[in-house]
Amino acid sequence: MGLEQLNPIVLCTREVIRNVKPKTLNFILSRAFRLMNSKVDFCVFDPEAKLLSLEDDGRTARVPCKAVSEKIYAILDDFGSPEVLSENLGEKVQTQYVLTILFASEY
Repeated sequence: MGLEQLNPIVLCTREVIRNVKPKTLNFILSRAFRLMNSKVDFCVFDPEAKLLSLEDDGRTARVPCKAVSEKIYAILDDFGSPEVLSENLGEKVQTQYVLTILFASEY
């Protein structure tokens, strides 16, 4: 199952919005959506990586991204059910997943 089917809510930190160019953020989001699934729940967009690789028994994807000055993480959190996530957000949602984009230094 790909990330499209999970239909996550996407959150970006203020620092990412302020400091990452829209074109680069678009790349990060599209790659995260392509790479994440029921097993891969963490992507590291790494300016020093040379090749795409899987780590942590396939749970983490390390993606080359020369357009960023420091690592950016894309983290997929599973809240267990739409009801639990709705309760946490204070608003009814149709998904149990949240995709958060943040700088490694914010983690």
